[in-house]
Amino acid sequence: MENVKKTYVIVHGAWSLEATKQKMEQSGCSVIIFDLPGHGDDKTDISQVNFDSYVEKVKSVLQDFKGKVILVGHSLAGFIVSKIAADNTPEKIECKY
Repeated sequence: MENVKKTYVIVHGAWSLEATKQKMEQSGCSVIIFDLPGHGDDKTDISQVNFDSYVEKVKSVLQDFKGKVILVGHSLAGFIVSKIAADNTPEKIECKY
């Protein structure tokens, strides 16, 4: 079997997943994390922060990446990644279960 490095896009819930990212990278995975609108270093105005803005942010991250990823959602982000997987981007998501 070909040993292909997988790329994971991990969408956070209430807290940062930096420690998870570091552990996964130590085991050879490629990991992308980012701040959702209104979280961490993101400067989106709070009046613009809603479920749709979260979904659009993840879609933009997927668009910027060449190839397929394994999309992972923690806590609230489970709803976000489920919406994305149900709606579209099959060319970007490696598996949908």
